[in-house]
Amino acid sequence: MTQHGTSVRRRLSLSAISHNALIWGSLMAGVCPAAMADTVEARTKTHPSVCHATHRTLHPVRCTPHHAAAPAQQSAKAPVATPVASASATAVAQSSADVDGTEAENIQVLGTNHTYTAPAVEAWGKSPVALKDVPQSVSVITQQRMEDSNMLTMADAMRQINGIRVLPGSTANSNYYSRGYQLTTSVDGTPDASGTLNNAAFDLSMYDRVEVLRGSSGLLQGGGGAGGVVNEVTKKPGRDFAVDGSAMVGSFNNYRADVDMTIPLNRSKTLRFRTADLFQDNDFFYKYSHSRKWQAYGALEWDVTPTTTFLVSHAAQQQDITAPYYGLPVTTEKTLWYGGRDANPSQDWGYSNYMTQQTIASITQKLWGDWTATARATFYDQNYNTLV
Repeated sequence: MTQHGTSVRRRLSLSAISHNALIWGSLMAGVCPAAMADTVEARTKTHPSVCHATHRTLHPVRCTPHHAAAPAQQSAKAPVATPVASASATAVAQSSADVDGTEAENIQVLGTNHTYTAPAVEAWGKSPVALKDVPQSVSVITQQRMEDSNMLTMADAMRQINGIRVLPGSTANSNYYSRGYQLTTSVDGTPDASGTLNNAAFDLSMYDRVEVLRGSSGLLQGGGGAGGVVNEVTKKPGRDFAVDGSAMVGSFNNYRADVDMTIPLNRSKTLRFRTADLFQDNDFFYKYSHSRKWQAYGALEWDVTPTTTFLVSHAAQQQDITAPYYGLPVTTEKTLWYGGRDANPSQDWGYSNYMTQQTIASITQKLWGDWTATARATFYDQNYNTLV
């Protein structure tokens, strides 16, 4: 009996100790939540856990037991008087570099010139002007837009511009109209006497962009027309070596290859050269017609002085067309003769051979501020033989 009584008293004593420990533990957990939060926060700052190092985040992350925090004896060194709001603000403001214990990584983002927009246009005046400062309707087809939309000829680019009507003249040329008038042309801002009427235009491979100003341009270019002006901006040499090329195979036996290369010719890069060449051989959806075309373009730029630049360029294009297509004839009943989608009134022994050349020489002198003085001369020649 004595031993049994002793056992009961021990059990009652242990039960009382357990209840007291539970009560004191609950009181401590309710009174000191801020202290516990500060202890964990400080321990995370001074000794980040494996979980934080792995996930690199300040937000709570569910981790496995082996991602335990630092030993318990380190928590006694953490301050307990800091308010909870202050600790939270510090945790939010702290960067991932502080968590990792390393310096912030410096990231550099480099942009490219591949864009559909142009910061300035030359069609408005003698110098580049921002589009927002031009009080007329202006559209720009950039080189990136030409490549993405697979534009090869000037007619392809003009069909993508609002308010422009394209009337095909033959297989080799088209006419462009805006607001009821024919458009005039210019090259690098200099009026071009050739215009767009019945002339074989150069391939787009030699142009950096095409600017179209709709409306009267007479005040800008002297004898400009009322419909507008098409300004063809040629490619210029760059200061660093670059090369680009493409090859294409398409319907109707269409084969095309072109290359574009710019290269500095001396170590100081004051003398630079750029070339854009192509070859194309293709048939058409209408019968008999066949075209073979090659084009060579070269531009040489020289910085005579730090403020004086001399530029000379030459372009040559040969296009030989068999059985050129001029459209459908009108019957005696004043209706278009129709012989199917592939109908071609031209005979298979007809031909049109075009040889087009253009030479440009300019010298530019930088003045004060953004002012420059440019003298430019353009020579254009085209001859062709036709048998229909």
